[in-house]
Amino acid sequence: MSVNNVVEIDNLWVRYRSSENWVLRNVNLSIKQGYAVLIVGRSGSGKTTLVRTLTGAVKHIYGAEVRGSIKILGREIENYDIEELRRVIQIVNQNPYADFFNIYIEDDILSIIKSSNVDYEYVNKILDMFKVRDLTNRYLFELSGGQLKRLAMVKALLFNPSIVVLDEPLMWLDDIGVDSVVEALKILKRLGKTVIVLEHRFKPLLDFVDEVYVIKNGSLEPIDRSSLYPSKSHSYIYNNESKVVKGSREKVAEVKDIWFRYDNEWILKGVDFSIYEGDIVVIYGSNGSGKSTLLKILAGYLKPRKGFVKIYRRSIYIPQNVYLFYTEETLENEVKALCSLRKGGGECIEIVKNRVVNDLGLLNLDFSRTPFSLSWGEAVRFAVSLIHSLDPKTIVLLDEPFTGLTYYERFLLAEYLLKIGCTIVVATSNRDVVSFMYTRGRDLRTLILSNGRLEDVKMGIDPEVFDLGYKVKELLYGDNHRA
Repeated sequence: MSVNNVVEIDNLWVRYRSSENWVLRNVNLSIKQGYAVLIVGRSGSGKTTLVRTLTGAVKHIYGAEVRGSIKILGREIENYDIEELRRVIQIVNQNPYADFFNIYIEDDILSIIKSSNVDYEYVNKILDMFKVRDLTNRYLFELSGGQLKRLAMVKALLFNPSIVVLDEPLMWLDDIGVDSVVEALKILKRLGKTVIVLEHRFKPLLDFVDEVYVIKNGSLEPIDRSSLYPSKSHSYIYNNESKVVKGSREKVAEVKDIWFRYDNEWILKGVDFSIYEGDIVVIYGSNGSGKSTLLKILAGYLKPRKGFVKIYRRSIYIPQNVYLFYTEETLENEVKALCSLRKGGGECIEIVKNRVVNDLGLLNLDFSRTPFSLSWGEAVRFAVSLIHSLDPKTIVLLDEPFTGLTYYERFLLAEYLLKIGCTIVVATSNRDVVSFMYTRGRDLRTLILSNGRLEDVKMGIDPEVFDLGYKVKELLYGDNHRA
């Protein structure tokens, strides 16, 4: 092994006891000290298993069968005990809340200092470098996603590890939060840390990383980083068909001068807008701007402190964590439960199931599956299709539905939402979503929510986003793939 390599994986194979299939197959990987490596792959490709393998968890916690060699700092991973390995390699989780054990940030950091004999001078240096000192006297749930991710990196560095692994560090972040985390990643690199990033939303990271790998069918292959840089848009992405009939459209919802506050802070201030049948509305705003609050008011979950809301059609809210939408053990029971709410019997169940299959284009959809076995994109599409099949005129309120999807999966979800012809309101903190939701067949209405005020704006379309969808399609799914 080269003395410059801090990670060396040779002919690695991994499979879980519950499966006969190998999740990782003949994986070979060498990472030099101080390098930043990006690993891309579709959901279920083996990225999480690779991380578990690097930390030893895949074998000791999940009981998986592991073949091949893994060396960290020139030493076989089997020769580390858990405490030693934790000081060498640290994981920053996809969900930043999972990295904290106390609700008060300072207590969380102090617990590590005391238990691990961390030097206070070193801690102060890290806090200042990441510009988070003023965040340590805050409670966990007072902080934005970007702030929590930076603090999670600080916590990881308290152990002064040689390697930091970040699982989807840009997930759930608004555009400002993304910039903040990218700057924090650059600090890690300046500190000489070896950085491994697993990320679907990789565009902001291309100038930061040194090497890029793709994981596909359990195998890991290096790719030329320059091949992922956007080059030109591809016209096929614009060609979304619409079922909406143009002409006079009925008003389905009206919001007039609504105000809403949590404690003493007004989150919405005099918001006005109307929704018409067949509208595609994108509400853009930073984390904490009130987007989710506004959707919950439209769904009837919250009542405004001032003003009024009139909903002339049924409206259903699909939360940011789409799995919270589901309440039953199987997809079949989800259909039965919603038909029961509509006072529909067996005929309703069969009609809805047939429409869902037709909507999704999945002739062999297994309704005995649990909703929680669906991928993120599948879970969003099934939820929307279920709503649409029961009542096509329902207003569908989607809170950050594009979270955790590859660029190509985002395109497919947008294409699906536009195709079925529902009245749709999407809340997002990511400008890329506006580009994916663009269509020539239906007008896209974009609004910005900032400082409690909602304003109609024309947001530009970014052709680079389309190109990334095209590149990811070829890279991860094959050129002929069609969902």
